[in-house]
Amino acid sequence: MSGQATESELHALKNRIRGAARARDFNKVTELWGKLIGQDGDLDRDFCYEIAQEVSGRGDKDQAGRLLFDLLPKLQDSQDEVFELLRRVAKLAPRIPELREELITQYRRIYGHYNGLEAALKRTGLLVNGSVDKSVAELDDAFYFKEGDFVFHTRGWGIGKVVDALPENGDIIIDFHEKVGHRMNSQMARRSLTRKPADDFDVLLWQDPALVKTLSTEDPIELLKKALRTKPQMVARDLRERISGDDKILTKSEWTKFWAAARRKARQDPWVDIGPSPKCLMSMREKPLDREEEVGETVRKAPSFAARIKMCYQEIVAVIDARKKDKNKGDTPPSWLAQSLMNMEKDLKRKRKDKTINKAGRIEFEMFKAHVATVYPNIVNDLRISEFDKESITIKAVADFPIDPVEDPEDADPTAVPADAAADPTAADPTASAADPTASAPDPTSDPTAADPTAPAADPTAADPTAAIPDPTADPTAPAVSEAVAEDTSDVAVVTEPVDADQFVPGPDFLTQGVVDALQDVDDMCTVVKKMTVEAYRRRMIKLIIFAFPDTWLTVLKTLMLDPPIGLFDNIANELIANDAHRVLSEVAAIVNVKPKDHPVTLSSLTRSHFKGLYEDHLPRRSHFEILTKHLSVLDHIFLQYRSALDKKEKALKKAIVENLKGVFAEKSLGAVQRVIDDSGQEETRRLLFLVRQSPSVTRAVVTNVETLIAKVFPLLLAATKKKSDSDGGFVMTTRAGLARREEERRHLLEVEIPLNKEDIGNALAQGDISENAELDAARQKQELLSKKLQLLESELSRVKLIDFKKLKGRKVEVGCEVRVKNLESNEVNNFVILGPWDTNDEKGYISYLSPVAQGILGRKSDEKAEVKLPGRKDPVMFQVLMIGIPDATAFFSGT
Repeated sequence: MSGQATESELHALKNRIRGAARARDFNKVTELWGKLIGQDGDLDRDFCYEIAQEVSGRGDKDQAGRLLFDLLPKLQDSQDEVFELLRRVAKLAPRIPELREELITQYRRIYGHYNGLEAALKRTGLLVNGSVDKSVAELDDAFYFKEGDFVFHTRGWGIGKVVDALPENGDIIIDFHEKVGHRMNSQMARRSLTRKPADDFDVLLWQDPALVKTLSTEDPIELLKKALRTKPQMVARDLRERISGDDKILTKSEWTKFWAAARRKARQDPWVDIGPSPKCLMSMREKPLDREEEVGETVRKAPSFAARIKMCYQEIVAVIDARKKDKNKGDTPPSWLAQSLMNMEKDLKRKRKDKTINKAGRIEFEMFKAHVATVYPNIVNDLRISEFDKESITIKAVADFPIDPVEDPEDADPTAVPADAAADPTAADPTASAADPTASAPDPTSDPTAADPTAPAADPTAADPTAAIPDPTADPTAPAVSEAVAEDTSDVAVVTEPVDADQFVPGPDFLTQGVVDALQDVDDMCTVVKKMTVEAYRRRMIKLIIFAFPDTWLTVLKTLMLDPPIGLFDNIANELIANDAHRVLSEVAAIVNVKPKDHPVTLSSLTRSHFKGLYEDHLPRRSHFEILTKHLSVLDHIFLQYRSALDKKEKALKKAIVENLKGVFAEKSLGAVQRVIDDSGQEETRRLLFLVRQSPSVTRAVVTNVETLIAKVFPLLLAATKKKSDSDGGFVMTTRAGLARREEERRHLLEVEIPLNKEDIGNALAQGDISENAELDAARQKQELLSKKLQLLESELSRVKLIDFKKLKGRKVEVGCEVRVKNLESNEVNNFVILGPWDTNDEKGYISYLSPVAQGILGRKSDEKAEVKLPGRKDPVMFQVLMIGIPDATAFFSGT
């Protein structure tokens, strides 16, 4: 067979060759091989290599090599394939006479620009009578790494770059991250090094940290992908340790911003698979995940009902938005929806100690189903999640809801207006406001208490928002407001008869039977609202409360407003104003003004409202200075509670409140501070500056910004009160034991000394005449000293930086090191451990890093000398560092 065979003939020829090879009939293989090579056209290289491997595996490597060598004439047009073929032949049949010359020709063609090529050919024996296969293996090692290649040492030296390749002696020179100019034998390098591309994550961290920092802010998901391409699976902690830290590319705050953005985008990226907290296992998928599959997978992995319904809400909102933009979107529900609804139903059936969570979840779930039904009206029926029969839905009239009031009648305010319509001066006009001081007066001949002789008289201060502060647990509901709201329900979809299935579409603003049933099981509406997860459903609940609880809705909203979920205050306030119940807003503000620390979230909302000019007609007028300083005081109080909290849930709650309060000072423009400076005098501004500087909660950047604003208006004030900073950038360095002692000192001050001082002041005041009361003067003087001491303690505790003994290397004197020093003037040798100012102990040799000796030797290496300025000495004394060690840190954790 010669020339061009047909496809079937060629296929038959290949099968005969394959059969002969498997039968070890190598003579037949050689005969048929010649016919195969004689065919016109390209060779099937994969088939040729397969037969060579078969022959070699059957026991004749030399014959396999000769078969491959016979292919050379067919590959002359592709020199790179010729070189690869010759290297394969060298491993199988190195004694073929022509092989050596062919290989030498190819090495000179490819590596001729290397100065050491000829020396390498001679060294490996390819130019002389050395073993061809061994020569090729050595040459492959010598030329494998090239100058400029990035490499990774798998045994501990990390990333490096080849700066020189020396094939003449078989060495390469590499600059590793911590080992520059390292020479390595090429054979050893081939075994212990792996090549890395220039865009590899490890290479970027080493060679281009500026790009890493840029990507962390401009394209966080791309930076995350680069990390995952280098290591296909990792947890967030591993990534943080590689790029964030004291000597790393990103600071702690920069890492936090990057990770928040990257994690958010990763959940939407089809290539990245990211698990839930706290470990957050991340990996790169082999192929991109379909959007609906990804949503379903994410929802399935959600750790709780709260997380699951929040994700589902976000996705259904996205579906609705997409349908609005593209009306051609089909009516087929997304594939993830059915299973997600079933999973949420299962979540709600689980028993929990806190039954309020399930009640809140049930309400949200029913709202979500109604929300879904606005897009896919039949889906809830089709899925059979729960009973939702449109033909028999009946919404009870809101007045018939069998729900107990939140308020306890025994706690009612005895001065509250009775609920009897006869006692209401505005009963004739259901739209009138009980809080309006201009409302028409009642008939003086009528007795408002006639119906009940024991009923208290109406409160004459009820119409004045600045009047005495009412009991926060009292029922502020006045009949005029209640009746107005009870009658004004025209915009509410309240149904008292069965609804026609063809007309009823359960939307997000409708009360479905499921929502009604869920509401009837609630006995503490305030707690339920707080336990809800989806902000939109929580806001909708405020409207439902107004319509569902006509007798107690004001009490519920007032109670909720005094301790609202973050972000809900404005929604409640707007509903109160819309329903002509704005006096409740004034009452809440008055209560918060008296006890701001008990209502930090409400205080934060009121502060923002004040500086934005909201609710000006409904809130008591107070100065900018008073509001901002009270806000800062509460922020510091909650911040210290957060710092000392041990329970994780409590700490997380306090942290959220702190961040909310900090928002007033986190604005770049600091508009609230600017308003205070503009409207206040020098004394108030000085007081504000002092409070900001002493605050343990605000950052150094905020202090600097406040100082900048003050400098523009009162430059002399800023210069006169310039703060002296401590060593080490304002930090107070200490051990855990030192911190514990200082915190115990603060606790004793708060719980023992200050309460005793208050008792002394009370006893002194009880004596009557205070004009010449020496005991009162002494007690007040002590009160001032205790207050200053507490301020100093809290300021120091807010700037604590713990000494990290694990980072000590012992190469130079650092805070935390144990040192042996010699006074060269007196020849006295002493051992010291350099710690913080709260850890000093002369008997044990613990000295502060702020002491003269420590300040003089910090940063010195062993055997180095340093000048130390000792107290009472005019000239410095020379000290020599004899030894640097790392002490046993156990004692500094236990306090011994």
